[in-house]
Amino acid sequence: MVEPNVPLADALPNMKCHITGTIQSNRKFIPNEIKTPKVVKNETVVYRCKDILLLAWRDK
Repeated sequence: MVEPNVPLADALPNMKCHITGTIQSNRKFIPNEIKTPKVVKNETVVYRCKDILLLAWRDK
């Protein structure tokens, strides 16, 4: 298991600020479980490391 290196998401909790949003799957710090998820329709893949939570899902 590789820890995601998300500099902004790591720094913001120290400033008592939180972040929610979308991210492109081609970013270098995204784990392979999220980059190429093997999910079927209406299924979700969750990856959590410390205070960072990444989700991948397949819509219709």
